[in-house]
Amino acid sequence: MNERKPGVLIEEIHKSDHVAIYMTDVSGKIFVWNQKAAETFGYSAQEVIGHHESFFYVDHLEEISHEGTRYCWRARKYTESFFAKETVVEISDADNPRVRFMKMVEDVSEQLTPFERCELWMTKYADSRWGAVVTNAQTNVFELMNAQFAKMYGYTIEELKGQHNSLLIPRADKARASELGKFLDSRERSQHTMTHVKKDGTSFSVLCNSTSIRNENNTVAYRMSLVRPLD
Repeated sequence: MNERKPGVLIEEIHKSDHVAIYMTDVSGKIFVWNQKAAETFGYSAQEVIGHHESFFYVDHLEEISHEGTRYCWRARKYTESFFAKETVVEISDADNPRVRFMKMVEDVSEQLTPFERCELWMTKYADSRWGAVVTNAQTNVFELMNAQFAKMYGYTIEELKGQHNSLLIPRADKARASELGKFLDSRERSQHTMTHVKKDGTSFSVLCNSTSIRNENNTVAYRMSLVRPLD
């Protein structure tokens, strides 16, 4: 815990021009936003002060962090996403019992390959109640997944990994799925519903939240999706 006076620290944050920094209260409400944060996210201080930090979260399941370092996706103002390293420091003020948090954000997108970004994303959802899956956008083959995703369809990870995603799509919906793939490639993030089929042949509806990962040629290389049943 950092015990410097928040007033002094806030002044230092505003002077910092090499690290994107903002401060929140315990609920996630933003009350300090430096110029580098404005450059990184595309939002001015006037646009974000007083708002909850989750409005630039890409993943709607993500919870507020109050300590440590994590890797996560963040949204810039005009829908563009970037892969961020977020470091959180708790700030203590003896004269003010309200706890505040300083959050430093670094764009590390260029430091990782597209697949490395997917691997880090998957570690975050290894034990999630949502199914998490990474699909190769060029081959439509499942590359990574958590146990919940495989279980949802009645498979093991070993049975599904390396399989074409058409395995989970009813025959009548394959044409729609192909069109959906083209639509997903045109967007960075999307939410959609589909009918999928389990190993035993039964069909069920699912909600998918997908993020497209592009390579150095700006081609969609992977799709990361969170999936849950609607039935």
